[in-house]
Amino acid sequence: MPLPLWTLAPALLTATLPVLRPWRMRPERRAYWARFGAVAALLVALVVGQTLLGEGLAAWPWGVVFVAVACAYVYTLARLDDLDDQAEAFRWFTLACLLTSAAALITLNAALGFIVSVCTMLFLGACMPLRWHLRVTLPLVAANVWLLQVVSATPPTLLQALSDGIGLLAMAMFGFILRRATRLGQDLARANRQLEQHARQAEELATLRERARLARELHDTLGHALTTITVQLEAAERLLEKNPARARTLVERSRDLSRGATVELRASLAALREGERTPLTEELRALAAQGTADGPTVRVDVAEVRLSPQQEHALARVAREALHNARRHAHARQVHLSLEARNEVVELRVQDDGVGFDPAGVPGGHYGLSGMQERLLLLGGTLDVRSWPGEGTTVTATLPLRIPSIPEVQST
Repeated sequence: MPLPLWTLAPALLTATLPVLRPWRMRPERRAYWARFGAVAALLVALVVGQTLLGEGLAAWPWGVVFVAVACAYVYTLARLDDLDDQAEAFRWFTLACLLTSAAALITLNAALGFIVSVCTMLFLGACMPLRWHLRVTLPLVAANVWLLQVVSATPPTLLQALSDGIGLLAMAMFGFILRRATRLGQDLARANRQLEQHARQAEELATLRERARLARELHDTLGHALTTITVQLEAAERLLEKNPARARTLVERSRDLSRGATVELRASLAALREGERTPLTEELRALAAQGTADGPTVRVDVAEVRLSPQQEHALARVAREALHNARRHAHARQVHLSLEARNEVVELRVQDDGVGFDPAGVPGGHYGLSGMQERLLLLGGTLDVRSWPGEGTTVTATLPLRIPSIPEVQST
């Protein structure tokens, strides 16, 4: 079998590639190239074995050169994966090694011409950018078709040349489309990972906000109740012998505060378990029914309104705080609690006939005003407190029926 000496040159050129630039195989591609190399090795073994069986020991030099060139060809195909961030000169040198190896394989065994040509155009289409294809693909297809016609055992024809050219061009286009689809898939996977990361961050932020909200509620309710209970019990202890009736009154108030604090704690826990949450209308009626026998009479007018759990919890907290103030601070005799929806807004109003106060003279955080305002602000709502000494107090909380995006609010 004839052995052109130039066919050994591609193997020698390819041997310099790892010296010039070490191969950095991507981990996710190792399995792919291992399978590809196994298939290529099987094909080379079949070709060499068939040739040796047919021509005997005289074909050994040809077999050695063929194996060397085949190894160089497969290696340069694999190096196409590593050209994205390489220097321009090295990229062209790698392409030269690939094309000369392909030409040498076709020259050494014409039967492999179609397979080698298809693999070459497919990998070039998948690994090279569009600007390269616009300049190089058509001349390369023409040169490949010419080489196939030269080594062909049958006389070349124009129809065969056209079909070969169209087929190789289609392979290049398919490879390029495959490259684009792969890149889009990688971009989509990267975007999904970023989305999952943002979702985890949002979940962590929501957890931190919930912790801050619970801390505020425990401070506003349980903290205040426990402090008041402690003060009243200490006073009752001092008055136990001198004024038993007054001491008994303080103990009863402490007991009522303790019950109220228990209700507050249960409401906070129910807010964490939305499936066990009491409907807002029932919760408002339960709040109105609390209190002592000598407390104010609470009239309730609540309508069924479809709200989110966050909105229901915020309005229940406002009602609870306003009723507590009416009972403990305003010394009211009559309280009107109402809930209605109108003009895309739900309105909760608590009006009492107590002693009233001057809102401008109330320190920040007193009567739970700041806590109520903050809860409503988080949901895009408002709080309006109107009062004057001797004229009672009206607390009005409004929320949009549609929850806007929750703004960033830093608690201090």
